[in-house]
Parts: sequence; C-alpha cells; structure tokens
Amino acid sequence: LRIKKHFNQNIALLSSFFLTTSFLLISEMHQAKTDGVLFLCINICILYLLKYVDNYEKKIQVKIKESYKVFFWFFAGIGSLIKGPILLIFVALPLLSFSIFKKNFFLFRSIHSYFGYALYLIIVVPWFVIISKISGGSFWHESIINDLLNKVSSGQESHGFYPGYYFLLIFLLFWPGSIFLLDAIKYFFQIRKNIIKLQPKILFLICCFLPGFVFYELIPTKLPHYILPTYPALGVLISIYLQSNKNSLILKKSNYFFLLIFPITFTCIYIYANYQYTELKLSAIILSLVFIIIIFLMIDLLKKNSLRKWLIITGTSQLIFYLSLVYSLNPNLEKFWIAQNIERFISQDENKSRNIFHSGFNEPSLVFLIGHKASRLAPDLMIEQSKNYKNNVFILTEEKNTIFLEN
Repeated sequence: LRIKKHFNQNIALLSSFFLTTSFLLISEMHQAKTDGVLFLCINICILYLLKYVDNYEKKIQVKIKESYKVFFWFFAGIGSLIKGPILLIFVALPLLSFSIFKKNFFLFRSIHSYFGYALYLIIVVPWFVIISKISGGSFWHESIINDLLNKVSSGQESHGFYPGYYFLLIFLLFWPGSIFLLDAIKYFFQIRKNIIKLQPKILFLICCFLPGFVFYELIPTKLPHYILPTYPALGVLISIYLQSNKNSLILKKSNYFFLLIFPITFTCIYIYANYQYTELKLSAIILSLVFIIIIFLMIDLLKKNSLRKWLIITGTSQLIFYLSLVYSLNPNLEKFWIAQNIERFISQDENKSRNIFHSGFNEPSLVFLIGHKASRLAPDLMIEQSKNYKNNVFILTEEKNTIFLEN
C-alpha cells in the first residue's frame, strides 16, 4: 500500500510480485530466524524515510509529528536489539549516501527526536548491560572481535567468497525479477543525471540497494541472506524500469538466458541430488518431468508479449519449485544435515554422562541443537583427553580425523 501511494498500482503490484516470488525471501520467511524480524524492522524504517523523500520530491512542506519519529526509533531499536549494528548498514548508509548526493540533510531532520533517541536507548542499552555483566565482558570480545571483525577481515564459518558472489546469486535468488536486472541497470545509468537532479525517490531506492549490497560484496564472509534487506528496493527499481518501458517487449530475446537460468539450474540440481543422494522415487521422476515442461512453456512464452501470462507461469513455477524442494527433496537429503545427525546420535546414546567433543564442523546450528552438551576441542587436545579420561565421544571432520588417528 505504501509503494502504491508513492508510485502507482502497477509498480506496487509488480514489486510485490518480484519480492514474494524471490527464492531467497521465500526460504528465509519459512525459517524461524531473527533475520525475518530484522528484515521487517529495516523496511519499516526505509518506508518511513521514503515518505519524506516523496514529500521533498513533490515540494510538500509537512510538519513531522513527534509520534512518527518515535515510531521510526522504536523499530530501529528493535532491529538493533536483534542484530546489533546490522540495521545501520541498511538504514544509516542509505540515509547518509542520499543526503550526500542531494547535498541536503532534510532526512536527518525527519528523524531528529530527543524522545526517539531516549526510546532507542531504553530498548537497546538494558540488554547490552545485562549481557556484559553476565558474560564478564567476554560477550563484546566474542561478538565484535571474533565475529564481526573476523567476518570483515576474512571468510568465517567456511563461508568466504570473492566479490561478485551476491551479484551472481541475484540471478537465482531474485528470479524472476532478476530477468530484467541488467536492462534496468543500463536504463538507470543512462538517466543518472536526471535521477540525481529531479527524481529523489528513485535515487533514494538506489541508495537503499547499492551501498549495503556493495558493502557485503567487499567483506570476505558471505551468506546468501546477508543482502536480503536490499531486495525490496531492487524489486521497486525493476518495476519502475518495466513501467517506464511498457511499450517495449516485456520479454526480449536477449532475456532468454536470464529467464531460463533459474529453472534450468534448479531442475539440474533436483535431478542430480535425487540421483546421487537419495533413492530415485516415482514422485521425483514426475516432478522432474514437470520442471522440464515448465521450461518449455517459458520458452514459448517469450514469443508472446503478455505480462499477465508471464506473471502466472513464473509465479506458479516458483511455487512448484519451492514446494518440491521442501516436501520432496529436503526430507531425503539426510547426508547433508550433519548437525541434526550429530544431535540424533547424542540423544540416542544411552550413556548420558559421556564427554562430547567436536572439531572441524563449526556451524552455529550444531550449538543450537546440542547446546552445551559438546565442546569444541583441537585434535591434539582430544588425544590428551582420550589418554587421561574415558567415556568420551569425539566428532571430527575427515581432515581433523586424519590428524587424530595419526597420533
């Protein structure tokens, strides 16, 4: 509704479609994670700022109610409480970069509120004080030095990738909106001077997408969901491009590759995973044939200039892809769920008094599942533990196991 108010109904519907059919958003929203609440808080803050960018563009002078500012700081506080400084990357960076481009700092005035600052501190500070007291100060060392700074300086938790990782993933995780990504980039680049001077709303959306996206591209530690908060702005930008070029072909022949890259990739992965890691069941064969039919339907759709048909086929296919992944493929890939297998082994062990140690597999999901039942220990210390104490369980990766057995 807010996008409809600031733009128009077509852009609102298209951007909603692109966001809700994004594979990344679908998967993240179906997981019980704090990232979903953070995503909500960030977008509430961004929509608040967009309202005043819209007023600025229309040259409307409106006295900002104190309650609106408090509303902004309340959700900024909740977001900061959940994920610390992450909210600043997706709210403060857009605000700052937009103000620099426009050489106007009216957005800062729209959030200036002493009561809002106080509310933000009331929400955030007590938890940090309590956790500091309970942990004896070690929380800050672990979260800032061992977690945040290590993510910035080097790949952490086996999730290190080179710049370009997120850009390539967009074509899979933001499909079908990503079909028009390169066309939209070319279009906005051509009118960049006009955007900076006359179209502050589009400039603000670009600032909501680009700084945060580039920031995460540059840090070594990468996980797909890190840049999820940039997707709403991207969806609106692509919708604006389509609305501005509605007289041209909705799907050009040059978009063949970007239309088909996700369904073909998904189909290949689905067939390979079923063949390699599970029993090839009749349901999997039928679904694979359905995927192939969908691909041919999409190819045929390129010959017809019908946005409505395109929306139906891509939305339906994305739904089929996700449901087949969740209810067909995922339950049969037990080899991949290492943390769950370890937890199952520990829970089935009749001797509950065993000392459990692990090395090499450091996924946070393991700690979440088994809590403090197990401790991380280097292989050489495991060797010493095995010699001096009995009743141990050692869980090691293949590499770490080789070191353990050699000694």
